[in-house]
Parts: sequence; C-alpha cells; structure tokens
Amino acid sequence: MAVSQQNGLFEFAIPLSKRSQSYDERLLRYGTVVATLDVFSPAVANLHDSVSDQPLELRLAIEDEPLSGRILDLQGQPVPKVKVTFNALEVPVPDSLGVGACRKMLANRPDGMAVQRKFFSLAMLPSFLSKRQVETDAEGRFEMPSFGSGRIVALLTEGPTIQTQEIRVVTGDPIDPISVPWYENAPALGTLHYVANNFNFVAGPTRPITGVVRDLDTGEPLSGFSVSGGAVGNPMRLVETTSDQQGRYRLTGVPASGKQTLTVLPPDGQPYVSVERGVEISPDEDPLEIDLTAPRGVWVEGKVVDLRTGRSAGANLFYFVFEKNQAYQQLRKNGLGLRTDMSRSSTNDDGTFRIAVLPGSGVIAARGFRDDYMMGVGYELIVEGRQSDGDSFLRTAPYLCYTRNYHTVVEVNPAVVDNKMTISIGLDPGLATEGRVVDPQGKPLAGASIRGTRPMSYWRQSDTAEFKAIGFTKGKSRQLLFWHEERNLAGQAVISPEGENETIKLQPAATITARLLDTSGVPIRDTPIVSYNHGMNEDSGVEHDFVSVPQSLDIRTDQDGRFRVTSLVPGLKYDFGFENEPNRFPIPCIKGVTLTPGETRDLGDCKPLPEPKTR
Repeated sequence: MAVSQQNGLFEFAIPLSKRSQSYDERLLRYGTVVATLDVFSPAVANLHDSVSDQPLELRLAIEDEPLSGRILDLQGQPVPKVKVTFNALEVPVPDSLGVGACRKMLANRPDGMAVQRKFFSLAMLPSFLSKRQVETDAEGRFEMPSFGSGRIVALLTEGPTIQTQEIRVVTGDPIDPISVPWYENAPALGTLHYVANNFNFVAGPTRPITGVVRDLDTGEPLSGFSVSGGAVGNPMRLVETTSDQQGRYRLTGVPASGKQTLTVLPPDGQPYVSVERGVEISPDEDPLEIDLTAPRGVWVEGKVVDLRTGRSAGANLFYFVFEKNQAYQQLRKNGLGLRTDMSRSSTNDDGTFRIAVLPGSGVIAARGFRDDYMMGVGYELIVEGRQSDGDSFLRTAPYLCYTRNYHTVVEVNPAVVDNKMTISIGLDPGLATEGRVVDPQGKPLAGASIRGTRPMSYWRQSDTAEFKAIGFTKGKSRQLLFWHEERNLAGQAVISPEGENETIKLQPAATITARLLDTSGVPIRDTPIVSYNHGMNEDSGVEHDFVSVPQSLDIRTDQDGRFRVTSLVPGLKYDFGFENEPNRFPIPCIKGVTLTPGETRDLGDCKPLPEPKTR
C-alpha cells in the first residue's frame, strides 16, 4: 500500500510470498492497482493492460450514482431479504470501444466471455471493496456504492426462495438487457445476464433439497461436508451448504426442476474422495429429500521437486482412477462418480502435498505452477488403461487422462483403506537452447509472439529480441513459429538444444482471404476459422510438428461468410477448417496453401471438404 504525493506520484514494492515465487514471472503481472479517495469512485488499472515501460496512470472520477436494482419473482412480486454480493469488476481494456460496442457485438454474436474479453478485463480488488454486500428491502430494492462508470459489475444474488444467479450491471451508458451463453459452443455452462444500472431482474425459483450425508461403507452420518449444486459467476462461486452434526444438509439456490448434479466435498483433513451424483428433479416432487454418500479413501502424501536443482517445486495435482478399479466400479453401482470438476489439489509452499484417493490403481498427474518442464514424464511406465503402445491417453475417470497435458504422471495403487502411501514427484526441466529474432534487415526485433518456447505449444510474447526455448526431450528438435504483430512479420525455425544458438530472420507475413459457403452455396456466418495440419517435417523427432495462427487473432466469418487470416509464415503449408459443433474436430475447407513473403491471396469461395475416413 502507498499514499500518493501532492503531485499524484506514488511508488511501492510488492513483497512476493514463497508460493508466488513458484509461478512464472508473467503470471505475476496479472495484478491490479487500485486508488481510492473519498467522494471518488475507485480508480483501477490492470498491470497486464498497461505499457511496461510507462508510469502507471490512475484516473479518479467523481462518484456517480450508486448501483441499484430490484429483484422480482416470476409473478412480478418483490423478493425481500435477497443477499446481493459483489463478485467481480470488469474494466475497459486499452482502446476499448466501450459498453455500447460490447452490447452490439453480443447481440450479433452470443458468445458471452469471448466477446466481453475484447472490451473488458477482470480487475482484482482489495477486500474492503470486494466484500461489499447488501440486502434487498421489502420492495426487493437494494443500493450499493458505485464502482465507477463505463464498467461491468458482477453481482451475486442469493435467497431462500430464488435461484442463485449472477447479474452483470453495465454502468454509465444505459443498455437494453441481454442474456447470452457464457460460451457459444457450450451453452450448458450457463448464461450471462447483462443489465443497465437501476434494473429490474426476474429471478428463477428454487426448491430446497434436504437429506443426510453418510459414509458409503458404514452408513455413519458425516458432519462438516460441503454439498454443492453447481457454481455460478466469474470467478465461480459454489452454490453450497454444509452438513450438520447429524449429517443433515439443506441446499437452496439450485433450479427448481430438471437435471442437477450434486457434489459432496470433504472438509480439510478428512480422507474422503470428492464425488458427484446426477439427479432428475421432478416439478411435483415435494418434499425434495436426497440422501448422499461419500467414499472413504487413502491418503497419498509426498513432495514435488525440481529434478535439476533438487529443490521443492509448486504444482497442481490431479487424481484419476482407472476405469477397471474395483472401488470405482462400486461407486458406479451406487450411482456415484468422481467429481468431474474435482480439478486439483495444490502443493504447500515447501512442495509437500496430501491428496485422498480410492484404494486400487490410479494416477496422480502434476502440472507445475511454472510451464518450465517437460510434458508427460513417466507415462511410459504406465501400462494399465492404454489402448495401444505409445498411446498418451489413459482410460480413467472422471475423464480420460491425456498424459501430455501434465508435466509428470505417477501411478498409485494403495491396497488398504485407512492406510497411507508416500510418493515423490519429480519435474524435469529437460534441455534448453537460446536464440535471437531479427527483422528483414538483420536488426534485433523485440516483441515477437513465439509458439514453441515451452513444451506446450502456446504462443508467448517475448519482451526482447532474445528468446529461450526450454523443456526439450533429449534427441528431439522443435518447430518454432514467429509473428510480430506491429510490423506483420513472420518466420519459423526447427531448433535443437544440441545445435548452435539460432538467429531467426523474419519476413513480411502472408495473408489469405476467402468466403465460406455451405454445400448449397449459402454463406456460413459468424463461425470460428482455425488452422491445423500435422506432419510438416518428415523427421519424427520434431516436436510441435504442426502449424497454427496466434489464438489472439480470433478469426471468424462475417455476415457474408468472408474471413481474413494474417500472420501466415511464408513457405509453410496451411490447412484451414471451421468449427460448427463444440468439442468436435474442425471441418476442413481449405487445404495445402503455401504463400510467398508479403503475399495476399484471395482464395474465393470455399466449401466443406470431405472429411478423411476413419478406421
């Protein structure tokens, strides 16, 4: 914390905890600086939106009208005693066109978060601002202090008779209300509700779900266990309650009918495995009594270390159970499954961890806080669950374990419940090499986006002309792609840690344009276009052996089906496809395009191509 001087200047240092030092230095930039002063709305600046070599500027504005609204039920009656809690603040990104442009794009493209991120970014606020909470009065109305104009304020609404929901209040310029899916390709994940300030919001009804949480084997009631009916908002907030001393729970806030997934999460220190149960709630089922069970597991304890230094390393840990595990099969017979969003357990500051698992065979996968390590280390030692030799997928629950999404995977096979086992997980940095990016005249070029500097094929921007590629497997080389957005230069290289440091000379990037039509000749509108193709190099020892365009481009067809792709590397062969269904491989529409430096080629009309036959 700091206090500004008379001229407005301020300076302060941010002490780093041992845990935060475990993360990639880039993640530390994702913070927010907030300035507050009486009668002013908070001034907010996200560090990742600022120019790194420029002083941070925060602009205070006279506090405008407070946030206000009214919560109504389906019959239009006010709902009193609704808890309204601040959940998130979104502030405009640099050069944002504002809330009006965001609202217009949402109307044409119902892809909530993808659209919103073009205009706004999430701000992290101090607790004295983020813990604001009020309650609706007898007329269903509430007021909350202003968070500033031209922003999006996410509010969580909770009450004993209404569904828990998040409302996104757009401050400043009034907008017409609009509701869109969180993600266009995954509407089941939920809905974003955008409203203007001083709004009326009709909340859906809820019905209390009650029951008892018991031990799966003994039937004993379990106290202090969390029962959740899902999550809402961004950041996600669980709709949850806690079982009492007799194991009884009462859950409100979930929809009044339809398919629901109830999850049971153990309290800290209890060796139970998180599980979920799917239920179908009938509209006329009253009272709604659903008893739940949780399986006692086995503690797996250990430590994550960096194999090069021998020091502790921070990591997220994911547990998978093999589908043929007898304990898991017993779970299934009782209508239970491992919690799908069981996500992760994290190491402590000293790299130690403890995670509850089912007895029998399974896998613990570690993903380091830093992406500085080789991927899939240890998968070759695991035999169970593979469909074929060399297969990186394992047949596990709660979903298939793709071993190359994790730095290290370790098989576990505890035999006795109430016992514990100890393991060590090593993260291997592998080999590294360095290089330098220059422009067509041979001058050092900072600021290029590079795909391939880490074992995962992400695009990362380099602040300098020099770059370092890490996490190589011995004997392997790697294909790197380069793009400098400001100067529209591109290039590629296959590099190896056994070779000399590379100098990569970029050339003017190429561009294609085209119009996407369906088989009847009708334009396919507002559809994502992706590039994909593998096997560019005959040498199987080349990692990242495929081409792609930077994900920041977000290429889509317009209302006439037209699209434009920049950033293409001269000399590489590109294939393009379009996405028309969630979680499906793109449908090909362009194949085998190779361009020269600076070329812009109009490919005319393109249509879906026959998909390759599968065995």
